[in-house]
Amino acid sequence: MARTLQNREATIRSYTDHVTHEIKTPVSAIRAAVELLEDADLSPVDRTLVAQIDGARAQIGAQLDALRQAARAREARYVGACTLADLAQSLSYPGLSLVLSGDRVAIPLAADGLLISLSQLLRNAAEHGAQPVEIAAKGDKTAISVTFSDDGTGVSEGNAARIFDPFFTTARAMGGTCMGLSIARNLIEEHGGTIALMASAKGARFLVTFGVQ
Repeated sequence: MARTLQNREATIRSYTDHVTHEIKTPVSAIRAAVELLEDADLSPVDRTLVAQIDGARAQIGAQLDALRQAARAREARYVGACTLADLAQSLSYPGLSLVLSGDRVAIPLAADGLLISLSQLLRNAAEHGAQPVEIAAKGDKTAISVTFSDDGTGVSEGNAARIFDPFFTTARAMGGTCMGLSIARNLIEEHGGTIALMASAKGARFLVTFGVQ
């Protein structure tokens, strides 16, 4: 079973690398053409069109990067443990203020892996207008949990079932890559945990849970 899973992940990674490599070539050509057009004598309308083309090119590039991250999250191993205190100096996102509690609870995921997962949640919170974010860790004899709460616009009932799906986003106009929550879920699940959207009176609330071995 382990060999089958390894082969599956290797296939996914190989396919992702191939697709992103093939798409990067025409994306680079579009950027080169845009640079030539920017130096040309264009009307204001044409310059606006060129800017839109370059914006679409940048969005494709961001999607390719996110796709690679999603595949890497399923394959990379972050074996170990860490605490929120270990990440206190690294956890940040422009415009957000963080409040940590339970920062000495040992979470069964190496620091790099937990940082990737929480950073995706922070970006998601920022894209939805949050400012304060609370991250709380708790543990007992049966489970270790990390609760992530923000005061943003939250998730509508109609979107709740889809937010972890790849390429689903409600923030595309703000530069959303559509892959952040999918990356977080892939990484957490590959290390024996779960992540779920919880009911919240305000903003969004996520619960990450790891069973105690």
